[in-house]
Amino acid sequence: MNQRIAKLGYIFSLPILGIGYGVLNQNDGLVFSVITDIDRLIPFVKYFIIPYLLWVPFLGGMLVYFFYKDYLLYKKQLIMINVGVLLCYLIYLVFPTTVPRPLLPETDFFSNLVKLLYSWDNPYNALPSIHVLTSYSILVGCLELSKRLPRSRMIGIFMTLGILMSIVIILSTLFLKQHTILDGIASIAIVNILNHVLTVTEGKELILWPKKRFLLSMMKSKLPS
Repeated sequence: MNQRIAKLGYIFSLPILGIGYGVLNQNDGLVFSVITDIDRLIPFVKYFIIPYLLWVPFLGGMLVYFFYKDYLLYKKQLIMINVGVLLCYLIYLVFPTTVPRPLLPETDFFSNLVKLLYSWDNPYNALPSIHVLTSYSILVGCLELSKRLPRSRMIGIFMTLGILMSIVIILSTLFLKQHTILDGIASIAIVNILNHVLTVTEGKELILWPKKRFLLSMMKSKLPS
């Protein structure tokens, strides 16, 4: 039991991996804009700063919930998010993007929170969106878990709230002008592809494959020629 609880610590791979974003979130002299006419029609809504900032506790809380309810799903989601973030970093290196931000002359509470967000998060390397990637991953996890667990009103309510919160966080990236439509589409595509691969391989197979290959090579080397 203690060994299994220790595996909950794998969740700390996310903040460690997040350090890389700080390094990549810079303008190296050549950035592209992928803003579309649809993005220009989306209004700036400062109130979406609240769900946007709730992203970290929401992500961590849902992964812990998955851990206790379905360990294999927890492992699958954690692998999917880690691999997805690494793919985002790779894309940032070869195709750096930028997102234009609105001027905020207001000094109310919500506007100041948005200004604070803008001050620590540069408007570079936004495609794909890590906020959307992780939130959509949680949404996919909630849908999968709702099919696995016995039907109950409490679980149904909790999964519905998880799905709704995921959607609101995804929308917040657009209404705060942190990301564009294409940023979100790219993130959703990555999650869908990784989810398919991990579902087909049952997750654990993807992890055990290098070890199996090593063991097979060792066995072959010991066989008489």
